[in-house]
Amino acid sequence: FASTGDGFTRGFLYTGGSLLDLGTLGGEDSFAYRVSDSGIIVGRAQDMTGRFHAFVTTITGGTIELAALDPHMAGDFGTAVAINSLGDVIGYYTTAGEHMSARNRVFRYRDFQVEDLGTFGGEDGVAVAVNDRGSVAGYFSSEPHADYAQHRSFLFSSGTLVAIGSLGGQLTTARDLNNRDDVVGDGDVGDGEHHAFLFSGGRLRDLGTLSGGKQSSAYAINERGDIVGFSDGSNRSA
Repeated sequence: FASTGDGFTRGFLYTGGSLLDLGTLGGEDSFAYRVSDSGIIVGRAQDMTGRFHAFVTTITGGTIELAALDPHMAGDFGTAVAINSLGDVIGYYTTAGEHMSARNRVFRYRDFQVEDLGTFGGEDGVAVAVNDRGSVAGYFSSEPHADYAQHRSFLFSSGTLVAIGSLGGQLTTARDLNNRDDVVGDGDVGDGEHHAFLFSGGRLRDLGTLSGGKQSSAYAINERGDIVGFSDGSNRSA
């Protein structure tokens, strides 16, 4: 995204040597976050009331406001955060409601249908990544009325919501997944330490830290299972 001459922020597409303004949903600002190999772009944009809603658009034009497909998405905020090669779009939105009754819900958009991925009893969720199988990684608050200081990661795969669990502390945060449904992220282990994790084959593994460290995080994983992130305790990246 980029700032315009009148002070607004607009999502853009760079193609053919030029920047193309993606416009809005009737408001002032928009943000584009991902583009697929087929040219489908996802993000969030303001409508005429100033509310941000998730959108899907293409290089040749034709924008879909996802809130128009599902009335539950007509709250104050919504965003699409990622898209896979098949066109599955994921994100999260605030349900229509007043003050504390409004909650973040995780969705997957496929074939002009919006699917709510549910929760584990908590009320808020965030989606972070989708793979080419349509599996989704993210995190939920762990119980009703809990804040994000008590969130736990999840994997949604083949129609099933799987709890990733914890490393012994109050939270885990998923960051990425590959096409084998391996999920990486980070979580509390207790005693003020925070470690990178790998969730693979139904098992959660603490990846530890570099020598002498107490904090680490895993941010990406490829199809071979190589993981990158960072850790304290050394001048080298983990």
